[in-house]
Parts: sequence; C-alpha cells; structure tokens
Amino acid sequence: MEFVLVLGLVIAVMAFLFSAVWAKLDAANPSTTAPPDGGPNLATDGGFDLEVVGESYRQHALDRIAGPKTPKSKAMIVTAVLEREPGNRHDPNAIKVSINGQHVGYLSREDAVLMGRDWSRIARHAATLRCRAKIVGGWDDGEDDEGDYGVLLDIARPVRLA
Repeated sequence: MEFVLVLGLVIAVMAFLFSAVWAKLDAANPSTTAPPDGGPNLATDGGFDLEVVGESYRQHALDRIAGPKTPKSKAMIVTAVLEREPGNRHDPNAIKVSINGQHVGYLSREDAVLMGRDWSRIARHAATLRCRAKIVGGWDDGEDDEGDYGVLLDIARPVRLA
C-alpha cells in the first residue's frame, strides 16, 4: 500500500516537472505550435497590397464579418489567418485565407508559391501565420450600383515575422 502511494507521488512530481519543461520549450519556440487564433504574426508595412483571390465565391462569409452592405464602401482592418492546403486538388501550393474563422479566399497561385518559400524559411513548423488584412468594398446605393467585398493583406517585403 505504501509503495503505491509513493509511486503515485513520484509520478505526480515527474508529470509536474515535465509539464513545466514543455511549457518553457514552447514559449522559447513559438513557431512550433500555433495558438488557437492563428500562428506567428507576419511583419507589416501598412501597404495592404497583397490581393486575396476567390472572395467573389465567399461574399456570404465576408458579409457575416463586415456586416451588410451600406450606401458607401467600407474599409475594415482585421486579422487574417493564412493556412497551407497541400491537399488542395486544384493547387498543392494553395494558401487559404480566413478571417474570424470564416474562409474568405486564397492567395493567387503565384503569391502562394512565393509565400510558401518564405514560410519555409521563417516559420517552417508553423501550421498557420497571421497578418493584418483590410476588408474593402461592400456598398449598395439601393439603385443599380453595388460592390462586392474584397480582401487585401498587409505583409512586409521581404516577408518576415513581426
């Protein structure tokens, strides 16, 4: 009986010590684990010059994020999460863009290849990366002038972590 109690105490102490060690290792190397809200942040330059493609197919998602269309165009700053999709049947280099958990588009094929190279260089083990994004457009004047939402990403060149 005493042996079981001692063994239980030893296991509890070892579990505590190992959890502290793992926590320190994760804190020292944040690129190996992605927090629930994304991953490491990419550096920004304020340019918002990287266009997301495919948003025309995801207007309902953008409407949920930015709200209904208004008479004037919107410009809303948000955080985007980039996620590689190597199993994408159309493009094995595809990088999906999500905002608030909603899939809003992809990087273009050319941009995905370039970002994939940078991703491997700066944060090889990160499942996702985060960056600033701007949702633009989304107007409806009530007559015959209506604009879809678009998404622009703010990623500094050369690509690096913040």
